[in-house]
Amino acid sequence: MSFDARLVGVETTTADTNTTVMIDIGDSASPTRWGEYLDETGWNETGSNEWNCSAETVVVRVTTIELSV
Repeated sequence: MSFDARLVGVETTTADTNTTVMIDIGDSASPTRWGEYLDETGWNETGSNEWNCSAETVVVRVTTIELSV
């Protein structure tokens, strides 16, 4: 099966702040693989499927695509 993908929109938000970024990967499609990646890139595991890191700048990008068969 093949899909056609069309970019619908991109929203980017940047915040300059000293903060701790926390994410929960429990609902992701592959929490084990995400955990491996986060561990390899310097994040700290703080609980079951929860990770954090310190940051001076945070960038959140939400990309929306439309898939059709």
